[in-house]
Amino acid sequence: MRTATVTNWARTHRCKPRRLHFPHGEEELCDILKQCVASEDTVRFIGGRNSPNDMAMSDSVLIDMNAMQQPPVLCPDNIVRVSGGTTLETLSRFLKQHGKSLATLGAISRQTVAGAIATATHGTGLLVGNLSSYVAGARIANGLGELVTISAHSHADRLPAIACHLGQLGGLIEVSMRVVEDFDLEVSEALLDVESALARMDDDLQSDHLRLHYLPGADKIFQWRATRIAPAAPGTAFSPARNHRALSFFAKRCYEAMLYGSMFVPSVIPRANRWFAKRSYPLRRRTNGPNHDLFTMDCLFSQHTTEWAVPLPHARKVIEEVIALCRRMPCAAHVPIEIRFAAGDEVWMSPCQGAPRCYIGAVSYRPFGKDLEHRRYFEHLEALMLAACARPHWAKTFTVTPDRLRTIYPYWDRFEHVRTQMDPHGLFDNAYSRRVLGTNSSTTSEHSHERKHSYA
Repeated sequence: MRTATVTNWARTHRCKPRRLHFPHGEEELCDILKQCVASEDTVRFIGGRNSPNDMAMSDSVLIDMNAMQQPPVLCPDNIVRVSGGTTLETLSRFLKQHGKSLATLGAISRQTVAGAIATATHGTGLLVGNLSSYVAGARIANGLGELVTISAHSHADRLPAIACHLGQLGGLIEVSMRVVEDFDLEVSEALLDVESALARMDDDLQSDHLRLHYLPGADKIFQWRATRIAPAAPGTAFSPARNHRALSFFAKRCYEAMLYGSMFVPSVIPRANRWFAKRSYPLRRRTNGPNHDLFTMDCLFSQHTTEWAVPLPHARKVIEEVIALCRRMPCAAHVPIEIRFAAGDEVWMSPCQGAPRCYIGAVSYRPFGKDLEHRRYFEHLEALMLAACARPHWAKTFTVTPDRLRTIYPYWDRFEHVRTQMDPHGLFDNAYSRRVLGTNSSTTSEHSHERKHSYA
């Protein structure tokens, strides 16, 4: 047990837990959870600490399950069993050695498996779902300190809840995920006018993977299209460019310095965006290589971020409205506005539940750890998104209340029912869960507001 100040990667949130545990096995983990129930403490689990918001933060008890990692196991029928604390990068390297791959990856791979499915982390392409949609089962320590196995054959009714669990159902010891045959990517990149990029978007969505970056200041759209191809033989020399955001130290520091200067002269931002876009986004380029290398990208430096999953039929209209907002607020928008796509699924709390969605995300960088004014910009973005019935990315910035979220998630009450079964004492509550989901309905008013020692 240790105590320390814990921050997320972006250093936008921090907490100072009274106890920080590093269990080495299932029995030790269950004992810790039972002790916390008895002492009326609350618990959150931390992994890669990549969540931009305060989902994993608590001043009560934190548990890091990294020491419980076991080697992944590849099973028949393209299923891999992997420890919840294993990173996506480690899992991807393991799978490649065995001729397999995750179906998709997001912008980063340093997330843990448990953390990635907690918020339905996604990549891009209408032929693939988010990572939660590939969950086939899990072994979890619940809010009573009991081990529960969830699969198609055991507690199957809870599988759509555990696949995107929001950190509310327990500590994920092991996750079973569906995987696919390994593949490389052949990538085509182009810098396009806004009108032509949007006019051809429906056709381009027939590609295996499509990602668009609107570039404020430059007023262009960078198009990234990828086709799956057979993996190259070991030792093959790939195209020299890893990806369009594998930037030099010089380019990143210069952009960061210009953004820092905008604290004193806000009008610097459009010029900084243009300068950065010119040096970071090629007019046209083709490259190929392992999917893990080309799906991921350099996220630069500390940032606030918001992202929304828009119903696909509304995608173009909302993209145009976001671009218009960036043009009206040129000193608030940073490069890029990221536009991605994902197939629909049947995971209860997945933003893509029920139908395919278009994800639209925006960032506000924190040059050298300093916040720039972004609240009004994010508020305008949120208003646009809610008007289009968009769902927020659970790990990013949003202010939607539980009452509003309940109206856009048809299986909200089913998730809450599983939440009360798995965590009858509200052990896994924190400030985030109370703000976003409301108090665990299984706890009494007295318990939910007066839990001993809980400052989460």
